[in-house]
Amino acid sequence: MSKEAASDQILLTYLDPSPEDYSTVWGGHVDRFALCDRGVTTADEEDPFLGEDEPCIVAFVDFSRWGGHSIYINYLYVRGDLRGQGYGTALIEAFYDEFLDEVGEEGSMDWGRLMADGAIVLFKRMREAHPDVYHRAKYR
Repeated sequence: MSKEAASDQILLTYLDPSPEDYSTVWGGHVDRFALCDRGVTTADEEDPFLGEDEPCIVAFVDFSRWGGHSIYINYLYVRGDLRGQGYGTALIEAFYDEFLDEVGEEGSMDWGRLMADGAIVLFKRMREAHPDVYHRAKYR
């Protein structure tokens, strides 16, 4: 599944399953929602998660569904050389647009353990924007 986002340059892609190895958690089934910026044509060779095959992938959310109405965010990642440019915000807003209906008032959006300041800011912003959904996260 793919859909056009705010501009022709941005593409959102859903991968089932994530290319990362999550065999030891969640029964090994973790999906990925990724943001591709077609204007980014070179890969960051230092990046541990995003290879040279698709240099336009600049951010992703790996997530699991559980309990019928809940989503657990296993990993939220923005390419290191492109942080601070709004990709994380665009990705999370699109992620919520795409998957929040699955959660509804009965479930929860669990962000797991947040270690990056940017992720904490995004979590708080989304919790405030969607008060009807239970949000959970651990952070300092």
